[in-house]
Amino acid sequence: MITKLLLTITTLAGVTVGPPHDPALARTDAGVVRGTVNADHRSFQGIPFAAPPTGRLRWQPPRPVAPWPGIRAATAPGSICAQGVPGQKPLSVNEDCLYLNVTTPTTPGPHPVLVWLHGGAFTLGGGSYYDPARMVASGRVVVVTVNYRLGVFGYFGHPGLGRDSGSYGLLDQLAALHWVRRNASAFGGDPTAVTVAGESAGGLSACAMLTTPAAAGLFQRAIIQSGSCAMDWPANGTAPGVRPGSPFLSTERVQAQGAALAAARGCPTVDCLREPSAADLLAEPLAAGFTHLAYGGPVLTERPVEALRKGHVLPVPVLIGHTRDEGRLFGSFFARPGTEQTITEAHYRELAATAFGTQAGRVLARYPVAAHGSPIAAWSDAMTDRVWACPTLETARLLRAVTPTHSFEFADRTAPSLLPPPKDLPLGAYHGAELPYLFDSPGVLPALTAPAQHALSAEMLRHWTAFARGERLPWPQVPAVRQLGRPATNPAVEHQCGFWAGVAG
Repeated sequence: MITKLLLTITTLAGVTVGPPHDPALARTDAGVVRGTVNADHRSFQGIPFAAPPTGRLRWQPPRPVAPWPGIRAATAPGSICAQGVPGQKPLSVNEDCLYLNVTTPTTPGPHPVLVWLHGGAFTLGGGSYYDPARMVASGRVVVVTVNYRLGVFGYFGHPGLGRDSGSYGLLDQLAALHWVRRNASAFGGDPTAVTVAGESAGGLSACAMLTTPAAAGLFQRAIIQSGSCAMDWPANGTAPGVRPGSPFLSTERVQAQGAALAAARGCPTVDCLREPSAADLLAEPLAAGFTHLAYGGPVLTERPVEALRKGHVLPVPVLIGHTRDEGRLFGSFFARPGTEQTITEAHYRELAATAFGTQAGRVLARYPVAAHGSPIAAWSDAMTDRVWACPTLETARLLRAVTPTHSFEFADRTAPSLLPPPKDLPLGAYHGAELPYLFDSPGVLPALTAPAQHALSAEMLRHWTAFARGERLPWPQVPAVRQLGRPATNPAVEHQCGFWAGVAG
């Protein structure tokens, strides 16, 4: 009644106005969306940022989304991208998945924007798994969580696809950043104050973006969690299901993998490979190999760590770090239900010999079972240092030579466990242990329970959002490392980085 009266009065006065602003509505460049209004934040879910990459658009760069008439419901997330574990039922077979979710404060903007890229080894996960309501309400930032194509759909390459081979997931992420630049203001966000952030595969993606001119101007800061440009796994010394080598692969090698997949399926052309269903492709054994970001094409012109060494880096401030016990999550993959022990000492020696050849004895002496509590703990701690901690410190050092860089280590060994730990391997501050301190995700991430965990979460949210706002962090830049969850230490010494600098493998 009041709205109708206001419209009548203003019309009679010769002034044309619309109804009072509805905080549940936002106008994007493709149409109006209706989200959900809560006490301290607004949520808009399942907004398409690109056309469905289905049919003829499988293995094509993302295309513009078609505008929609009227008001589109944005109260539920879009489908996660097609994904699955070989030998198991797929978690999703939906290729229509290029959706994002926007969570924004109820206070007036413009607010800084943080764009979150999920992890999952480039094969699993989804943006909707991460609820940023606490970050948004406490830190006064807009958070955008993003889906991107995964596995064979996002990182497949073939000679018939040209230089875009292996880049489709990264191109999706860049398309989402372009969407944010065009639409952030509609949600109270500042398109000139964007932070790209991610963990694991998302962190690797964020690190890679720092080395490509294609990302210039799309973000003003970057947060890299457990995904450095210098990371690689030792040859054939990995945990079950973990592929050795660098997460970055040359375009030529990715195309060779794709040619092998096409030959195995009797497909002379890429068009032939666009015919099978998503479920069919996910069941293809050779399809499981597409878990790398390709370099050598128009997006990533060179391997990211080499770009860092040459100083080919976007000059934006960076916050980069890792967890204290990264490798223990992967060590737990050796566990079998009901067993007392994950691996024996003999198996530990075999793993070291496979990974490090003639230098295996040095590794075994440096990481003795007696000092770590069990063979799997010794192996996991060696992998923490070799694969995660030292490459992260090296990446931070290279970045600091070009741009302002702060580093952290998440070290709370009381973090809630993602899965039941093996009896001989306490998980500690495992890979991904910091995520519940930043996001809520019932059924995906474990919940915080202890007062000390909540206090550390509040501290981290302050740091992450202060960084996104462009504020000064309360610790020096690299080589300093902020310890989160324990007193200060020297990570380069604790993680044996001097030793690993002299070990090949």
